[in-house]
Amino acid sequence: MKRLIFLLFVLLLLVGCLRLPRESFEIVRYTFHPSDLAGAADVTYDQALLIMPFTSSSVQPGDRIVYRNSGQEMATYYYHRWIAAPQLLLGDLLSEDLTESELFEDGVYVMTSSVAPSHELHGRLVHLYADNNRGEEAAVMEILISVFELDSKTYTKELVMQKPYRYRIERENDKVNSYVPAVTEAVGQWLVDLRGDLTNLLEEGSRAPVLKPSEM
Repeated sequence: MKRLIFLLFVLLLLVGCLRLPRESFEIVRYTFHPSDLAGAADVTYDQALLIMPFTSSSVQPGDRIVYRNSGQEMATYYYHRWIAAPQLLLGDLLSEDLTESELFEDGVYVMTSSVAPSHELHGRLVHLYADNNRGEEAAVMEILISVFELDSKTYTKELVMQKPYRYRIERENDKVNSYVPAVTEAVGQWLVDLRGDLTNLLEEGSRAPVLKPSEM
């Protein structure tokens, strides 16, 4: 009798009439878009910027969120991921921020256009991870930015700025829901710092700033 019941159970499983309960998990995706992007700058410059696609180091695998528990132990979450590779998110966010700032009068581009850029910006995501080490919980981010000035006559470019931007934002705990706001804060600070450095670079350039009508 027991053998018959077992065979019937197996048969029901095979035909799909009986399903064993199982726990399902959904992958949750995140982004780090700061709530406040740059407003229009007081001064704009008669120049154009081309932002090249950002690259990343080998420690940032695709869209995975990286974390460190202790020492040299690094791993990634499976059910918590970025909406896209973070270096791509950073490049798009920088383009949006600089476009809103109107710092470059001739525009900010992420691909070739009819406008010849005066500057070319390259970004490399070096580190982006959640430090989950007990007592040291933080969001860690490091981005290397290189800016080249382009000569429209000779088609050559000269490195005029190269700077690593490093941030460590403390968190309340080692949970993902505390990491995302912290890394968003780091990204927002990076945008402010980079915008300031680009403004200083343009001020030191050979082309004079162009005042907006309201400033004249």
